[in-house]
Amino acid sequence: MIQRTADLLWLADLHAAAADVLRPVEVLRPSAWAERYRHVDMGPFRGAWDNANGPHLVAIMDAVQEALERGRNLVVMKGAQEGVTEALGLNAVAWLLHYYGGPILYLTAKDDTAKKLSRQRWEPTLRTCEPLRRKHLAGKAAGEQILSKRFIDGSLDMCGSRSMNNFISNPYAIVVFDELDACQSEMADGADPVATIEERMTAFAEGRQVLLIAFAHPTTRERGAARLYYDLSDQRRAHVRCPHCGAWWAPLWADVQPLARDGQSQAQAERDPSCYELAHRAGGCGAVITDADRLRMIEHVEQRSTLPPDVAAAKPWIGLHVWHLFLRRAGRIEALARKYVAALDNPAAMVTFVNKTTGDAYDFAAQETTAETWAALRSEDLVQGVVPPEVSFLTSGQDSRLLELHWLVWGWGLVRTSADVAVLCGWLIDWGVAPGPAAADRSRTTLAASDLHVFDQLLYERFWPRRDARDAADHVALATGFHDSGWQPIAAYEYARTRPGRAYPSKGAALDDGSNAPPVAWSAPPKWRIGGEEVTDPNLKRADLNTFLLKVDLVGQATQRFAPADGGPPRPRLVLPASTPPELLQHLASERLVSEGGSKVWRRRGPNHWLDCTVQAYAAALQLAPFLHGETRDEHLKKARSAEEERGRRALEPAPGPAAGTPGVRRPVQSRPVRRRY
Repeated sequence: MIQRTADLLWLADLHAAAADVLRPVEVLRPSAWAERYRHVDMGPFRGAWDNANGPHLVAIMDAVQEALERGRNLVVMKGAQEGVTEALGLNAVAWLLHYYGGPILYLTAKDDTAKKLSRQRWEPTLRTCEPLRRKHLAGKAAGEQILSKRFIDGSLDMCGSRSMNNFISNPYAIVVFDELDACQSEMADGADPVATIEERMTAFAEGRQVLLIAFAHPTTRERGAARLYYDLSDQRRAHVRCPHCGAWWAPLWADVQPLARDGQSQAQAERDPSCYELAHRAGGCGAVITDADRLRMIEHVEQRSTLPPDVAAAKPWIGLHVWHLFLRRAGRIEALARKYVAALDNPAAMVTFVNKTTGDAYDFAAQETTAETWAALRSEDLVQGVVPPEVSFLTSGQDSRLLELHWLVWGWGLVRTSADVAVLCGWLIDWGVAPGPAAADRSRTTLAASDLHVFDQLLYERFWPRRDARDAADHVALATGFHDSGWQPIAAYEYARTRPGRAYPSKGAALDDGSNAPPVAWSAPPKWRIGGEEVTDPNLKRADLNTFLLKVDLVGQATQRFAPADGGPPRPRLVLPASTPPELLQHLASERLVSEGGSKVWRRRGPNHWLDCTVQAYAAALQLAPFLHGETRDEHLKKARSAEEERGRRALEPAPGPAAGTPGVRRPVQSRPVRRRY
């Protein structure tokens, strides 16, 4: 009886296996396949994949199938943290592995990112996704590695863009670029990774259907995802149905505008995030879209081309776009407006807002200044070596050469505008040139830390008097100084390590408009060699500067004026003393933003040492500005005086005693320890 039962079970399993082989494969769309088979182990929506958690991702996933069927490639231009990596990088790639097998090459910016993606995302997916689990050849014996997953009918290789040349000699039918713009920035030879891959796929595909998938939050229109989107794709945008007129519409940030309220000027409304409203503009019904309306209308999103049909049909790429408006977790329109308002006076922050919030490319307009531009910022009220009352702190920058050591001191403080917004302003306080190492000895070719000791008296042991100061106590010391370590770094390291918290080495990177690097970042403790011995100091930090963005900021501020809160005439963001020499003005205007090879870069047209010093001083100020808490110096002093007066008043008040008729409070009697005899 037992044997008969075992035979029947074996026969049933055989019939089931035969049915699996003979049954036609059910081809699901990528979005439906993800809901049936995908299980998410990370992020806010853990568990079975549910398209309702990200309706904007449905059209993006399904576009992969369309791209395969129509023989086109796919590019997605997006904001940051929108779930596209999960939808395309995992769901769509897993769908491709199920139905097409591969081989697939998955490229990230760095190898470390690829390893993290493999361990944290792909390994759990291969355990929980049933179609892939059955095909997966697990273990080293089957050829599996951290960055290489093998299947019965294909493979998935992952690597950083710097290691791409190690992989592209193999034939790949499908290549995925995760954050294409970052991949391009990491290419060792500066090559375009898409062009490189396309050439290799043409050589090795041998007529097979091939597919390129690229997605990124864009940088500029001349590179990366934005270049593919604008030049080669059908330029689709996320469309929703207007809840008022029923028309399909692609809302952009231009449809979010401030509406002045009673008693507000338009300038004040532009600085008030609560005044911003989304409306169906650009030829629409003009109705205001509330936050509740937005949540309802993003439940169904379609990607539709914005080009004429005949032009769109001729494009070799499908181009999709989505931004933070389509996220459920984006919250209210006011939350998006708050990011925008915070970036109005900071070009570097505006670049981040455009690239990572609106998912669009930032257009760096050609910029340049002249000596006359900076000369117009000179003021008779500012005297060299004297600190104006608005200044909250001082920073310095220093640039080294063999013959000369240039230095500058800038003062920084917040000034309130007529729109009740505090903006960071700068005042040039002091400047000079100290002799370099070869000034006295022409045979010197290196800079030593002892050559920088001159800055002890020039900067770190010096106090600058404040204008209208009543006593010597109202003098200002330098808060932070940055010393260029791009040339002769050991001297800057050795000098800064003995002056912790005051002097820091800095290194500028001549990046272009496609860089994702922040304006200022602290690097790991640098290492250097002295006498054949490696030296490092864990307490030493080096400031790595994105000089491209910092110069964009400074040049923009040199041309900006604003209406102050006191009702006076418009004033500049940067102010120079009336005695500023023409040579210094020429240094400040020595660079201009030009287009070269599809990118925008700063190019020098004369000596720029004091400009480099100003960039360093401004970078140092950005590290201190967050501690201002949005208060001008006058507001801070008033609050401090008020708090001091309150403490003094409380100190003069008599201590509260027991109320009349209340028994006195007896002091508790402390019992003595009991000595026990054993």
